[in-house]
Amino acid sequence: MTIDTQTELWYSILVTEVIGVRYGGIDMNKQQAIKDMIEYIDKHYLKYKYTPSLRDIEAELGFSRQTAMRYLQELDKQGVLKYDGKTVITERIAQLTTDDTVRVPVVGSIPCGIPTSEEQTRGKYLSIPKSWVRTGKHYILKASGDSMIDAGIDDGDLVLVKMTKKAELGQIVAALDENNQSTLKRLVFDAKKERPVLHAENKRYKDICPQQIVIQGVAVKVIKDLL
Repeated sequence: MTIDTQTELWYSILVTEVIGVRYGGIDMNKQQAIKDMIEYIDKHYLKYKYTPSLRDIEAELGFSRQTAMRYLQELDKQGVLKYDGKTVITERIAQLTTDDTVRVPVVGSIPCGIPTSEEQTRGKYLSIPKSWVRTGKHYILKASGDSMIDAGIDDGDLVLVKMTKKAELGQIVAALDENNQSTLKRLVFDAKKERPVLHAENKRYKDICPQQIVIQGVAVKVIKDLL
């Protein structure tokens, strides 16, 4: 995403008049590194609606996670931004977060294919309208695979899930089978097997038929475009 002249000026002011003053004798290399880090955090949030992890910062900017954490802790102490060890809230991010939104954790990825253990992704949040989560607790999973494409869920989509242990037939669920493997499928009743199964919305995939289905949540919305 191209940073326009006004935005670039804002970051320059941040470094020279805010970071420079609060840090006193900070060297120019560190000032530039902090400027680049804050700019990257803001751009990442604008694109994905959650702040990057230390691993993301390391991969993007080239300095270590330990260095990134130290900078964030120092900036939090100086009041330049807020950092709780997981999530970063810069001044720009704070301005984008309004009373009409709520931050929901992005807990990991879930396959739309052969079920595998859920991958936890700590410290990431997405700001979404409060109207999407009127009651109950919610979390967001990233869909992986193509077994739910006929239901409009594509690889890489974010799926808003309401936490519940119960679901109705026909609902798309995040489910855990007896092998502690999770997947995103539609809950349907198989007349031949005389029990509920996890149905893929893609003819290339067979239904998953565990002896016991443990419901982890019900999908309530698919988030495709974040900008």
